[in-house]
Amino acid sequence: MNVELSKELAFCNKEQSILLKELGFDWACKTYYPKNSESGEVWSVDDSTFSNSDTKGYIAPTVALAIQFLDSKGIFIEAAISKDFDWFFVYTEKQGDKLVLLFCESDMVYFLSRAEAMSAGLTHALQYLKSIQK
Repeated sequence: MNVELSKELAFCNKEQSILLKELGFDWACKTYYPKNSESGEVWSVDDSTFSNSDTKGYIAPTVALAIQFLDSKGIFIEAAISKDFDWFFVYTEKQGDKLVLLFCESDMVYFLSRAEAMSAGLTHALQYLKSIQK
């Protein structure tokens, strides 16, 4: 994986950031996407933090921080590797005292890296969480 792709996958993309805001994510971050910007460029707030209560954009947390947010909601994402060394993701939900698998093999898509699989898993899990909160 090249360094640029690695940096790109470190932060949530704009779609993920918007979903996080819709789901109530408001943890302080130092990076955000400007609301009216068409580019996918993450902006940084130098000496302060940014929250989703600000109107100038959407928080751009790291993928790891967004996954922690999902953990707090009882949704757990994991990346695994196939026998052919391709990566895929699974996610589960805590329902009572059980973990329920929400992603099944027939839907499986493979990725070239763990980071890509985790980012895709994050998007799927956020969309799932939004669909059950309607």
